[in-house]
Amino acid sequence: MSDKLNNNVLKCDVCGEENDLGTKACVSCGADLSNITPTEKSPESGQTEQSNSNQKESNSDHPINKAGRKKKEGQSLSPVRLLYIGLTLAVIGLLLLYGSGTFDPLPKVTTSNQNTSFQQQHGGVDLSKLEEINQLEKIYQANPNDHQTLLQLAHLLGDSRFFDKAIEKYTQYLQTHPNEADVWVDLGVCYFEKMDYAKAIEVMNKALELNPTHQIAHFNLGIINLSAGNHDEAISWWEKTAALNSESEIGKRAKELINQH
Repeated sequence: MSDKLNNNVLKCDVCGEENDLGTKACVSCGADLSNITPTEKSPESGQTEQSNSNQKESNSDHPINKAGRKKKEGQSLSPVRLLYIGLTLAVIGLLLLYGSGTFDPLPKVTTSNQNTSFQQQHGGVDLSKLEEINQLEKIYQANPNDHQTLLQLAHLLGDSRFFDKAIEKYTQYLQTHPNEADVWVDLGVCYFEKMDYAKAIEVMNKALELNPTHQIAHFNLGIINLSAGNHDEAISWWEKTAALNSESEIGKRAKELINQH
């Protein structure tokens, strides 16, 4: 009976490795052996203690995995491990591209109703403002002569990225207030966001006709021309922007863009 027990092994269901009785985890793949029924050792695996000793000595140079077990030479990686390695390499590649500036976004135009602060760009339409937009729409419909509510509505639509509706409200406002350069700038921003660069340039130039020293309009014309592929024209507009006031936030940003491009 003892000889029969000595010939029994725990054969791993995962990798097929034959393990000695009493082994809790497979020495090859680490699988749980607690529920494995002992089977008789296969003839080809019946090796003497001397051969096992020699094999241990020959394996002394093999790398050790996390669990402290010797890794078999020629052992193939599991599909899960290969997946983790692939994902890790992909993440490293993306980090390298990001660090090199490949994904740096183009600079954005800024609206005049925010003075010199840069508008925080939304990734999409801001639906959280719908209730406020609807309230302003009702107020204006009840009093069509309330032009300030109309302008406030246009600003809110533009900030929430409802650009078509914002263009409609800005255009409506400008019919009775055609000399407000700031509003022309805000209208130009909406056309820029719709990637209608020709119209955006036209509208920004209208703002400069009304106010030749409008620094934001100068700065935005640089951004729009850069987006339209007019590199030299963009640099020229940023140089004019910095010349108007090099110490303002817009002026400093213009100088940064000149150095970057």
